[in-house]
Amino acid sequence: TSIFAIRLLNQDYSGAEQLVPHTFLVIVGTILFCALTSSPLARWLSLSTINPQGVLFVGAHDWARALANTLKNEGFEILMVDTNRDQVLTARMQGLNAIHGSILSEDVLDDLDLSEIRRVLAITANDQANALATLRLTEYVGREGAYQLPPADTDFEKDTKSYPHRLHGRYLFSKNATAEQLGKGFERGAVIKATKLTQEFNYESFKKLYGTDALPLMVITETGQLRIAALDDPIDPKPSQCLISLVQAESIERRTRGEEQKKN
Repeated sequence: TSIFAIRLLNQDYSGAEQLVPHTFLVIVGTILFCALTSSPLARWLSLSTINPQGVLFVGAHDWARALANTLKNEGFEILMVDTNRDQVLTARMQGLNAIHGSILSEDVLDDLDLSEIRRVLAITANDQANALATLRLTEYVGREGAYQLPPADTDFEKDTKSYPHRLHGRYLFSKNATAEQLGKGFERGAVIKATKLTQEFNYESFKKLYGTDALPLMVITETGQLRIAALDDPIDPKPSQCLISLVQAESIERRTRGEEQKKN
């Protein structure tokens, strides 16, 4: 535009000096128009969600699939990524949207549709991979939406003081909810439960029924919002909310024995 303006001025075209500012005005106006209208247009065309609640799982092992299926049954968008092809195939056979590859790969990340994703759960057995995954995906979901399992043998007091939060994701569930401990629990028969709480059957009633070793993972609020339990933000389940928890096999056995005794 500048070259054209100079040449037009050399040929004595009237108003040629206005060509550059007018061109910049068109550029700025186009950018502002697109910025102001793209989001409403996308919503009108059903191409975007105002408040996405989807969850991306980094890891597709057995208990990750159990949790993903529970959330899917509650109406949440689910996406799983794993480098293990067998686990990805099993997830797909269960009806889950699963991708084979590394979440740290640019090719894999570029192919993912993250428009419905608001939270990332990095729950593999590799603590370093979990941290890297949350750091990589923070630009998509923000610091508040990037979670990982707490590393094994972590001094949490020292970790909080010595390592900036930007070096890892938000720690999930509880201090003892490491990949090893959760895996052992599932091997012993632990299950993921979705429990609708009421005034009559509140969280205290739930703990009496399943014991204090039942681990609250997340809640679905009355308005359909998903809240995930984290060390920096524990959940306090309320009546009319849906509690998603990990119930140990021993608790299930105690409940079963109690019901049988009542019948006898």
